[in-house]
Amino acid sequence: NQLKIRHLNLQLKSLQEAFAEEKELHRREIEKSRNLEQKVKHCAKIDESHNFLVDIDCEFLESASDYSCNARNLKVRKENTTVEMVNGEHKRGKRNSDVTSLAISNQNIKFLPNEISKVLPHLINLKIDNSKLLKLTNSPFKLPQLTSLAINNNQIRHIDPATFNNLPQLKELDLSQNFIKQLPSHIFETMPNLKELSLSDNSLTALPH
Repeated sequence: NQLKIRHLNLQLKSLQEAFAEEKELHRREIEKSRNLEQKVKHCAKIDESHNFLVDIDCEFLESASDYSCNARNLKVRKENTTVEMVNGEHKRGKRNSDVTSLAISNQNIKFLPNEISKVLPHLINLKIDNSKLLKLTNSPFKLPQLTSLAINNNQIRHIDPATFNNLPQLKELDLSQNFIKQLPSHIFETMPNLKELSLSDNSLTALPH
């Protein structure tokens, strides 16, 4: 009798595991279907405000302390480009709101897209390197939890005064290896927690007041 009960328990456990796997596959199929529907709906990539729209295709990576998105095939060639959605297969049990790091490396983004915070609201680390970025406009970053921002090895020549206004928790800022000649006055005053700042390999003639 004990052997029979043990055998039944094993069968029940196998059925439960199979059901859980089937449920997860079904959820992923629904997510893919929704993403495809949104892509078709917005195939023109221009919204009612005449802003250009772009998706971020992600390769998601998970570690013990971080859940990250490595952006792929990202192109932003126009100003006023807005991030519409994030595409990619999440690790099991994860969602966009779980992403804490975003890496945009070796891409083609002349301008930083708006509304990253709406699709990835809990970013702590943001790295944009070797991606041909030309300028930083007013308040493109609305990421109150961000602590590390690296925008190095790009082609930045101009930074607007309000660029960093919404980064109260920022501790590390890397603007090295760009073409910055001048920084707006008081640009760092809105970042009271800033501890590390890198401006090396630029064309600066003076530091801001």
